[in-house]
Amino acid sequence: VGNLSPLAAALGAPGVTWVLHGAHQDIPLLTRSLGLLRPPRLFDTQIAWGLISPEPATSFAYLTYRLLGIRNSKHHQADDWTRRPLSKSQLSYAAHDVSSLPPMHTKLLERVNALSREDAVHEACHELLCGTGDAQESLSVESFRNAWQLEPAGQIALAELVTWFNALSGDEREHTLESKLLWSLANRMPKTVEALRQVKGMPRLPHSHQEHILSIINRALENQPTSSQLLEPPPYATFERLQWDAWLEYVRTVACARAQVSRELVFAGRRLR
Repeated sequence: VGNLSPLAAALGAPGVTWVLHGAHQDIPLLTRSLGLLRPPRLFDTQIAWGLISPEPATSFAYLTYRLLGIRNSKHHQADDWTRRPLSKSQLSYAAHDVSSLPPMHTKLLERVNALSREDAVHEACHELLCGTGDAQESLSVESFRNAWQLEPAGQIALAELVTWFNALSGDEREHTLESKLLWSLANRMPKTVEALRQVKGMPRLPHSHQEHILSIINRALENQPTSSQLLEPPPYATFERLQWDAWLEYVRTVACARAQVSRELVFAGRRLR
């Protein structure tokens, strides 16, 4: 089938709910193929299960067994599904996965509603599957463990490069350079476009970005102090930090157990950090 857009009127209609499992890759593919600006209401069985249990990322076969008591073979999971004709066994396999979703949805709704969480499930599905979750993370000089090894001018340059990088939009960051290259720039301190391009891992940057980076570096070289308080190397671990980590992990675990939710789904380790 070369064109799926005729299905958009039905699959994208108001009031429709898409029931899927582990749909991080499915949503962009479906919306693009159907020509939809956004998906309708989403119910991801994997996410729903994580909001009523301690398990954040279960397999479809596991969840089918837990909810419906059905042992589903994954014999055809690694098949080449572009080859035709499909065998009767393949058709049965594909149909079984699809036909299992409605009763799984029903079973999950019963448990979700018992905890008054239906709205939360739909909200979490859109947040996690449609990219409307956490804002992009801001960097600081402390984000670079080896910043203390830089010369005074390099430390000044790194601080300005971090400020510049944080001001970029998410799309600009994705198409500009990886954050780890900021330390490489502050370490190498390239003074020309040619030297900038020779920094290991440096992508082809827009001219405006190249000029801005070079201006930061040259300004740091010109204005470096004759004497500077160099950064101290941060410790790899302290007993105080270990105690805080253990305490926070305990509080996180107890809170999620009381709420009957998966720790990694609602309070991921990156948020804990």
